[in-house]
Amino acid sequence: MTTAQWRTLTLVLGVIFLVLVAFLVVLVLGRIGDGRIGSPSTPTPNATASTPSNEPGGGSASARPSLGPSASATAGASPSAGTSPAAAVPPARAVIRGLGVDDPRSSQAKPRIMVFTSDGVGDVTVKLQKASGGKVKVCLYPGTLAKPLGDPACLKSVGGTLTGHSKSKKAFTWTVTLVGTKAGTTPMADVRIDWPVIAPRLEIIDFRLQGTSAEPYNGVDVELGARPVAGPLTLAASWTDLGLVGEFTYAYEATIIDRDTGATLDSAEGDGTNVALGASLAAGQRAEVKLLNPESSVNSEVLGRLMLSWP
Repeated sequence: MTTAQWRTLTLVLGVIFLVLVAFLVVLVLGRIGDGRIGSPSTPTPNATASTPSNEPGGGSASARPSLGPSASATAGASPSAGTSPAAAVPPARAVIRGLGVDDPRSSQAKPRIMVFTSDGVGDVTVKLQKASGGKVKVCLYPGTLAKPLGDPACLKSVGGTLTGHSKSKKAFTWTVTLVGTKAGTTPMADVRIDWPVIAPRLEIIDFRLQGTSAEPYNGVDVELGARPVAGPLTLAASWTDLGLVGEFTYAYEATIIDRDTGATLDSAEGDGTNVALGASLAAGQRAEVKLLNPESSVNSEVLGRLMLSWP
């Protein structure tokens, strides 16, 4: 082979080598771009508290826990002052009004607990709208209290917001707790919860039913935001006397109200250990549910449990 032929062959092989290198570079960059190389498969969940900057204690605090190995859903939280505009499913809203919170000095003090489940991708927000009679602390946990999937985010500032963000299409459980922070006070609070969900369910645990003279420790009042579809609203509640063993009954009044017209959609009253109500809601209809003990006082410690579901 002549010198000219060797030069030609060397040039051709060099061009082929450069083409192969360019192809490999493009392939690797493409895989990085679509997240298959160099990106984690499981997001780290965290919970974030944002407080108004014009209030004492304003600013933000966050905790970034690792997702437990037994987690069945991928969820987390990201800083935000409100709900995500890109929620994958319609957001539900529930506002718990005038919920009594125990004096932290009391040996019988218990947190008020709210449990709900989000669906799909979107923000979960919990806002402390109002607190009177003393200061309270509200916390948002990813998961349940028995099996939390990370540390909670907490705040004490009225107007502050806790935000959690779900990055999975799977359902994910969240827990909110409310406790008093100053000994010798009997606070009450308004808490608003917004979360993406197909069929909302909200459970409120360990509120007190102590009678009308024991305000704010007499039941619950929950306002429900409008939903885009029609369907049934159901209320199921029960209560337990912690000081008695065996049979007991207490007076109750339970009501479902149309928030716009004031009309009663369903109601019940009597003596018992539980109550169930139901009403058919039209698309866009807003409801309010109330449960209380109409007696003046109760000489024992009575704790209630309420489950709501709506379309």
